[in-house]
Amino acid sequence: MESVFSQIGPWIFFLTLGSGMGIPLGIPPAPDDPVMARLAPEECVFYTTWSATATANPASKNQAEQLLAEPEVRQFVEHLEKWIRHSITPPTTDAYSTRLTDATFDWLLMTLRHQTTIFVSELKIKDKKVSAKGGMVVALGADAAAATRLFHENVRGFFLNLNVESLDVVRLDGRQWYRVKFNAQLPTLMVGIKDSYLIVAVGEGSLDMIFQRMQQPAPQWLVDARRVANFQRPTGLSYVNLQRLRQFGPASADQQRKQWNEILGLAQSPWLLSASGLVGQDVVTRTVLPIEGEPRGLLLPANDRGLKREDLAAIPDDATLALAVRLNVQKTLDALAAAADKAAPEIKKQLLEGLKAVRHGGDADCRQDLFAPLGDHWAFYNSPREGGLVVTGLTGVVPITDRKQFSRSYEVLMRLFTQSMPPDDGSNGPRIRRFRFAGSDVHYASFGEFGIAPAWWAGDKQLVAALAPQNIKAYLSRPAGTRCLADVQEVAVELSGRDPLLAVGYLDAPRLFESLYPLLLITGPAYMGASGLSEGRRDISTIPSLPSICRHLRPGVATLRRTSTGLELTSRGSLPGFGMAAPVMFLAWDSEWLNLVFGESENNAPPVPIVPGAGPAGPVLPPAQVVPVPVPAR
Repeated sequence: MESVFSQIGPWIFFLTLGSGMGIPLGIPPAPDDPVMARLAPEECVFYTTWSATATANPASKNQAEQLLAEPEVRQFVEHLEKWIRHSITPPTTDAYSTRLTDATFDWLLMTLRHQTTIFVSELKIKDKKVSAKGGMVVALGADAAAATRLFHENVRGFFLNLNVESLDVVRLDGRQWYRVKFNAQLPTLMVGIKDSYLIVAVGEGSLDMIFQRMQQPAPQWLVDARRVANFQRPTGLSYVNLQRLRQFGPASADQQRKQWNEILGLAQSPWLLSASGLVGQDVVTRTVLPIEGEPRGLLLPANDRGLKREDLAAIPDDATLALAVRLNVQKTLDALAAAADKAAPEIKKQLLEGLKAVRHGGDADCRQDLFAPLGDHWAFYNSPREGGLVVTGLTGVVPITDRKQFSRSYEVLMRLFTQSMPPDDGSNGPRIRRFRFAGSDVHYASFGEFGIAPAWWAGDKQLVAALAPQNIKAYLSRPAGTRCLADVQEVAVELSGRDPLLAVGYLDAPRLFESLYPLLLITGPAYMGASGLSEGRRDISTIPSLPSICRHLRPGVATLRRTSTGLELTSRGSLPGFGMAAPVMFLAWDSEWLNLVFGESENNAPPVPIVPGAGPAGPVLPPAQVVPVPVPAR
């Protein structure tokens, strides 16, 4: 029989990584179990935890909690749970298989709904052999008795269904534990329930370590990390020791990769912290990425000045989706080129060739820097007033700082476009076409019967691109004095912040959902059928009505700021946002996370921020370590 874990396992992994990074676990949060914080190891590579889920209170001030308390939403969630359970149940008359699948699903729900901590203190992967120490602990609380019975009735069947190499019963302190060995390449597990805690210990000695930690205070680095997150009602927190990954990852023994990390600035961030919680009406996710020293490489844009009101003038105030970014591309490319002069010959050659391709748009004959005449702030938006439905009106605007130089760059771009699509010759088929509007030329790519026709227009001071020529015409005919995104209250508040604002994103969740809702009703049944949720396809009456959801939605704002610590990404709104963990971990691991090679446990203490007045977290940090100050919830 196919394991149910093979169907839902990837989702479990995705959810656990997101506990402090925006995935809606622990909403609304139940009271904290103090034992769970003690489980964090002093020596840590990765740590994530999320709160238990409490019953949603319809009288709460928080909109997400009110939404979850809506009778229609609660009914839909209950039915969705049944549909998923039915979809993963194997089509068999075998009562044992059905019972095992149900029990596995029950345990998954129990884990996601109860306070859970997952950590890795050591990890080595060499020649496909994994050596690790870590664990997962779930606080079962009042459900401990029922959970213990369910556990012992099904644990053997669950692991045997995963084709483990051996499963032995061990007696510890009068309790029954299970030693699970998958194969020679994977570490041994010890699984059992102590008091009201489900414990999965990974690696030799990890179970004893967990027992010891349950009797000790929480490590200082976690106490400091919680202060940095600083939420009224915390729902989750995740921490990644980037310094540890670089020291013992694939780049550690490869001098060329280490030099690449230095040039690109990836070695400047020792750790990543991301946490989420409820603050007033909003769900807030805060991600902190420290930068040691002056930013360089890909982090160089963090040195730029912050966005100002006039930088958002191109974005209309009715935008349902919007993003404004402070980014001087040419300055960043020049800095990388300067860094290449100090690199080894092979790296210098590779970097300069890559930068040349970016500078010249891939045109080998071009001698013009395409980004040099462009400004340092970029704006992207979708405006319903200008014809945008969800994302069909996506438009981008960037200032032109040197029109004469841009004219030469524009010739290069047009030459590149016409290499793949011929210019307009009056015939049918894909063509680069143009028309006159407001006294100037607007170009667009016509793909014949294909509906999207990307368009662009270059004026004296701006370059505008959009998914359709109608959006260009709407932009050019916009009346002077039109209100912009900076006039929206949620964005105006962020512009008045103290720290430089490097980027701001805006999501008008109520209006966007109102546009999408009819499409969801039409396409939802077909999607549920394709996903195996056939019961949901037969009963769409349980889908909540538009008002039951929309009355709890508020516009969301995400900001990226340069702080005294480094970079801080914060999202707030009635829906959870996302942190920076995925891209940062991808870069830190050099796209080879399955081939990580970690060292021994020494020098493994997390280089986490030290709050003024707090004690040290593990070994004393180097003098260059940046000391952040807890950021109060705004």
